Amino acid sequence: MFLNNKHNNNKQNTMC
Repeated sequence: MFLNNKHNNNKQNTMC
């Protein structure tokens, strides 16, 4: 499952 953080472009996408 991939979690995209669209509110903070400085954070990398997390892979759970």
